[in-house]
Amino acid sequence: MSALLSSALSFLPTSLIWNNYTLTSLNFLFFYLTWLTLVLSHSPLKISILSTLIIRLLCFWLPALSITAFDLLLPDLSNGWKFHPSSVSMLPSTAPGLLLRAAINDALGLGLHALAVYALPFQLFPVSMTLPLLPTVIYDVLLSQMISSCLYYYLHRTVHYLWPALHAQHHSHPPTPLLAHAQNPADYLLLSLLPTYLAPVLRRTHILTFLIVLAVQCGVDVMRFSGYSGLWGMAGGLSRRTEGHYYNRGTCYFGIWGVLDYLHGTSPASLEADAKRTFGRAKQRAKDEWDAGLAKAAGDKPLPGLPMPKAKKLTKARPKGGEGVVTRSRRRKADS
Repeated sequence: MSALLSSALSFLPTSLIWNNYTLTSLNFLFFYLTWLTLVLSHSPLKISILSTLIIRLLCFWLPALSITAFDLLLPDLSNGWKFHPSSVSMLPSTAPGLLLRAAINDALGLGLHALAVYALPFQLFPVSMTLPLLPTVIYDVLLSQMISSCLYYYLHRTVHYLWPALHAQHHSHPPTPLLAHAQNPADYLLLSLLPTYLAPVLRRTHILTFLIVLAVQCGVDVMRFSGYSGLWGMAGGLSRRTEGHYYNRGTCYFGIWGVLDYLHGTSPASLEADAKRTFGRAKQRAKDEWDAGLAKAAGDKPLPGLPMPKAKKLTKARPKGGEGVVTRSRRRKADS
């Protein structure tokens, strides 16, 4: 096949071959031929499992292990970029445990994926020779991110308030990439696997679309738990929100992108404004109780104009009757 394509391309003009549109079309053609060969030569079960494993290795494990190795090998340089320098000093003793827990959880997720593909009477993610259209891919990726973010916010907030012991393991270490998957297995299934798989399973998306969704989610997990303070754009926002969630001991920033935190008032600014409103209401309630107490003591109607007593400021005692003050007459008497 490659020899046939090479001989056919040799008759085309050079300017036509090196045109951007032509190159894009040729790349798409090569990709489609490769995909067609893969589908015809392997079973859907094998394609689904191996492709999911490859995406997890490339999009999560490779960057997560690279960042962890950088933190371990160059701790002095890494400390200057971290929100929590203590996370770097803790890594030599905690990295093996984080690595083991993350590997077990991802193996569990891949095993459940393989079981669903093997046991279900229909294909979990259709593996067909036809490729999904680009608008469909973009729509499915955006829809998956919206559903995943909403589900993660409500599940994350519920776990914090109803089952804090289940989620405690996830807060046992400052943010670091391996911590994204190094959590309690039930916590991992509820907060990581379910939000990622729900929308693609309901939509029965093409396997290639699901792989893009999985790659995006793995990249988001690495950026969220990177722990670096100098990231730009969306990566910086993801990292700062995760840091704020850990710094405030799980009282704010339950979501991923911050939209639902703003709408539900669980961002630090909203919590501070709510605290000020609560303090104002408590102050007004105390004033009303004071006025009611005065009215009850007087046995008459409330006295709206009577203010609450204020604490007197301590002032320096003044001399009585001009004592200690040197006047003109006293100076004359002293001279005489």
